[in-house]
Amino acid sequence: MLETLRPDWKRPSAARWGCLPPRMRVLFITESRRRAGWLNEAFATDSATEIQLEEATSQANGIERIRDGLFDAIIVSHEPEQLDAFEFLGAVRAGNGEHQPTLVLGDSPEHEMRVLSYEVGAGAYVCINHTSTRELMWQLARVIEHHELIAENRRLMMEHKHRLQLDHEEATRLLEQQHELVKNPETLYSLGRTGPSHPRITPCAGAPVPDSLTAHYKELLQTYVIMGSGNLSSRIEIFSSQLADLGITAQQTMQMHLQVLEQVANQLKSRSARHVVNRADLLVLDVLLHLCEEYQRLWRENLPLDSQAA
Repeated sequence: MLETLRPDWKRPSAARWGCLPPRMRVLFITESRRRAGWLNEAFATDSATEIQLEEATSQANGIERIRDGLFDAIIVSHEPEQLDAFEFLGAVRAGNGEHQPTLVLGDSPEHEMRVLSYEVGAGAYVCINHTSTRELMWQLARVIEHHELIAENRRLMMEHKHRLQLDHEEATRLLEQQHELVKNPETLYSLGRTGPSHPRITPCAGAPVPDSLTAHYKELLQTYVIMGSGNLSSRIEIFSSQLADLGITAQQTMQMHLQVLEQVANQLKSRSARHVVNRADLLVLDVLLHLCEEYQRLWRENLPLDSQAA
């Protein structure tokens, strides 16, 4: 065993190129003082990286050191007669619920123990009889890196979730403000008048927006949010013309818009709610501008001849 875990003098040290961490603080948990001394000596003979090896020679001491100390990695020696590494790691994991960058070191072949190691949260299993000091260093480095990547991924996921929540709250406030804007009597009056009144073209505030147009607007909004304006200009113009032909007011258009927007925002939960609201605001602004232009066109077309001449 002492001969197998040897320094690899024939291979150049990757530490010169920064591939291995310059130093690692490692906790070695074992019931065998002989194995602890041997591992410490093996690491000392290879200068690829500096490893500060600290020992815990009992399970109770190991749990205490894990709880109170801060280590880059943990090596647990699997000694079935004295220390079952898998039972120990299972107990540690159940106790604090956290994953530690851990490597299991034992005499059994890797193919027999690798899956068991993964199941208790260890990052790797290394067979003493088929490894070298340098390889063990690399395994430790990979275990640490894997643990850091998982932690970073979780942090980013939490940040993303928090950002979506803030966006959702901001979007909810904006929708509430828009609802209040549409309900305000003075606003309703100004929105309901898109141009000078004329008996043949005055919007009919009592006429409801047909379900077919509401469904069409929902499709437009979904496409606009996901794809952008793109080639929707002609469809928006046609839709606005249909609203004008039916005498739909700007206020009714806004009410329909808010109703549809709330539905679409709930369906597109994977997207930022603030982004959905921003895109929707652009769409309804485009629709309202076209609606105003349609009513102005109809008003001009229906002016008396003497007014046009004047």
